[in-house]
Amino acid sequence: SDIMKIESLCEICFYQKLRDLIFLKIIFICLIYTDYLLDDIKTITYHSCVTLTVRDTQLMMNIIKTLR
Repeated sequence: SDIMKIESLCEICFYQKLRDLIFLKIIFICLIYTDYLLDDIKTITYHSCVTLTVRDTQLMMNIIKTLR
């Protein structure tokens, strides 16, 4: 039988200037090269705020390190 593992859900909010798209480029490059695209992460962009909903703890830590 399969055991389902429920991981914590975390949100990362990042505010940026409209002309500064470096953050978005980094995140989308990371998404392209991971297997988490469909299951563990959701990206919402609203004006200058980017909200990432992340279900994978290791992926969340990698994103936070990228933001520094």
